[in-house]
Formats: sequence, structure tokens, C-alpha cells
Amino acid sequence: MLQDNHIGDRGAEVIAKNYIWIDLKILDLSNNKIGNKGAKAIGLNSTWKKFEELNLANNQIGDEGGATIGGNSKWKELKKLSLKENRIGDKGAMAIGENKSWRNLEVLLLQYNYFGKTAAAALKNNEAWPKGVRIEI
Repeated sequence: MLQDNHIGDRGAEVIAKNYIWIDLKILDLSNNKIGNKGAKAIGLNSTWKKFEELNLANNQIGDEGGATIGGNSKWKELKKLSLKENRIGDKGAMAIGENKSWRNLEVLLLQYNYFGKTAAAALKNNEAWPKGVRIEI
């Protein structure tokens, strides 16, 4: 686990470019001062195809980073995503809510962000996700 290391955007970009971790299942980068640049790099990674859990809680991720993560269609095994305590607004939350490839999603944590009721509804009404998915907003 790499939480609480203040790795920032640059560290997240280096991690995102790691193509050796093809069997990576869990990545905890919470509390690391990661902003949009680092989140976008993580969200663009397409080699972590066995990825099940991503924790980016308590960082500085806004709409751009949230939208890029939401647009990732390669993480088909993703079960848990935590983006709570960031700066994600309507645009980022809507992009996450529009993701159709996370069909194994079990838990989505987005508390303490900056999106409104319309984005919250999009998150709760994603028909591609399993019916029992736990969404906390």
C-alpha cells in the first residue's frame, strides 16, 4: 500500500506508467496530494486488467481526474472505487456515472465531493452496474 506518502501528481504519473504490474489487483493511493494530473494518468492506464480495487480518497482530484477515471473501460474487474474527500464536481461525477464497463462494481465511495443532485442521480441510476452496488455519496 502506498497511502500517506505525499507522492503527488508526479508520483501518481510514475505509478500509472508501470506496465509491469499486469496482475495488479489493489492500489491504495489515499492521502497523497494527488490532483487532476495524477488522477488522469491513473485513469488512462490500460494494462491493469485484473484491477479490483482503487482507493484515491482524500486527495485533490477534481472533475478532470474524475472524468478520466470514469472513462476507463479497461478495468472490467473493478469491484471497489473510493474517491471520497476530493474535489469532484458534476462533470466528474457524471462521467463516473456513465461508465458501462464496471459490471463487477460492488462499492463506490464518493462522499464529501462537490457534485449536485443531478450527478448523484446519474451515479445511482447506472443500469450497467450490478443491482446491489453500494454507492455512498
